[in-house]
Amino acid sequence: MVSQQTASPLLAEQSSDPPRIVAWRDRLRSSFFSLDTSSSSESFFGHVKEAVPGTRDLTRVESTAQLTWRSYSHIRRDPQEIIMLAIQVSGNGFLDQDGRQIRLEAGDFSFVDTTRPYKLYFEGPFEQQAFCIPRKVLERQVPCLSRYTARRYDGRRGTVAVAAGFILNLASNAHLLGQDGLESYQITAAELISAAIDTERELIDAKDLVRFDRVRSRLAKMARDPDIAFDRVASVERVSLRTLQRLFHLNGTTPTKWLLEYRLGRVAEELRASVRKSVSIAEIATSWGFRDLSYFSRAFREHFRVSPTEWRKQDETSDQIAIR
Repeated sequence: MVSQQTASPLLAEQSSDPPRIVAWRDRLRSSFFSLDTSSSSESFFGHVKEAVPGTRDLTRVESTAQLTWRSYSHIRRDPQEIIMLAIQVSGNGFLDQDGRQIRLEAGDFSFVDTTRPYKLYFEGPFEQQAFCIPRKVLERQVPCLSRYTARRYDGRRGTVAVAAGFILNLASNAHLLGQDGLESYQITAAELISAAIDTERELIDAKDLVRFDRVRSRLAKMARDPDIAFDRVASVERVSLRTLQRLFHLNGTTPTKWLLEYRLGRVAEELRASVRKSVSIAEIATSWGFRDLSYFSRAFREHFRVSPTEWRKQDETSDQIAIR
């Protein structure tokens, strides 16, 4: 059954990352794609096991409390079109993408699209089985993928359990198949995943999904306006304010929260853009509708765990450090 829940608060802020976190970030990037991660855990550990060494198709990740995210900056630098299917083997986590936030528990099944920003937060020790599949392969079976990202599918019931079981069994026997053998099973996996989504699709009103995509797009276009009014957005999209609020609620958020996170994301992207290095933080924030700079700084720090100044100064390069 599909459900949405409010995400947990982010990890405590750290002004700089210790060597093991830097090493873990590098390990994740080499195994998957460009992303960032941070943790406030004093006993941090991390282990990545590839089912077929040197490939990312099937990867088991075991680690502890952390926040991992992929932003527009990462996407621009490393524009990979991958769908990462994740089965929560143990522990609890939260997934945030496309304006939805869900809680993941052991046995749950979900997926993220690497062509758009997302965040994964884990409260403590966890284990997750990831299956990376080319976006184009799954899109043939599941059109409009953005409607189904960041949704919780119960991997212990029905066709969802069949799909999850197939992926887990594939991971256990991948060493017998090799890379070519794994690729030959991508279509089968896509068909099973499509069937699993079909069984849940009836719980999501198609018209509401279309309306939400349209309203969200309109809100993004108006995001620079500091005087943006949700009743005006609703009027332009020919829905009532109550309907607009309901659409965001169905997708695990609110219009206010979605707009704030969207603006913060755009500011963060511009702060690291080389063409904007000479532009002050205040100017960038103001250009994205933030009139109160004190509020902006607090919101940015809470969302990204660092101040805007620290975010801008962060170095994207780091030396490799061994991780088990």
